[in-house]
Amino acid sequence: EELLGNQMLTPEMLKSPRDPTPDATSYVYIAGQDLKNSDPRNVVVFEKIWDGEGTNVAFLDGHVEWMKIDAFKVAVRETYKRLGRESEIPAQLREGGTITP
Repeated sequence: EELLGNQMLTPEMLKSPRDPTPDATSYVYIAGQDLKNSDPRNVVVFEKIWDGEGTNVAFLDGHVEWMKIDAFKVAVRETYKRLGRESEIPAQLREGGTITP
């Protein structure tokens, strides 16, 4: 909603071609980051999990990467830790959490 409200993205840009659901968006945005005050290694946006293999992840430094599930979970946890927001880590991405596609 924040990105749409700022007209940085269109609704069509938020729907992944891999998304088998009727959901309006296919991605999760980790808000509250900017280029001046956040670590460039931080995850900014990630694709919801559609299978047990991996997902697409966009980083603050601008690169996008396909990551296997275990590496993805670590990257998201590390992002929240660097932001000082560990309590906001989604349950399925916490240490020992289970992702069910």
